[in-house]
Amino acid sequence: MRYLTLAAERDPLATENAKRDILQYIRREPHKLFQSGKMSLLIRGGFSFERIETILESLVDEGVLRAANKDELFKGDARHGYVLADGGLNKLPAEDRSYGVV
Repeated sequence: MRYLTLAAERDPLATENAKRDILQYIRREPHKLFQSGKMSLLIRGGFSFERIETILESLVDEGVLRAANKDELFKGDARHGYVLADGGLNKLPAEDRSYGVV
């Protein structure tokens, strides 16, 4: 299983698929607090928490997400996380109602 995880983390296409899945999840649940641990459980392909964190950070750089503030973290019972940035919804892809079915 560890070999599959390492292979997925090196494959750029797998990273793009994971990012697409994350964007669709954000589209479906825009008011949630997004964390790498919970995302890792939702993403197919065996991505580690660190790799999902990197993808979430890239979405911060793109203006889709922003780091959650103290109040948002308190509400989500978390120490670290992200929320949808102002105008971030406009940067998300069109809604996909397939919910992960390719």
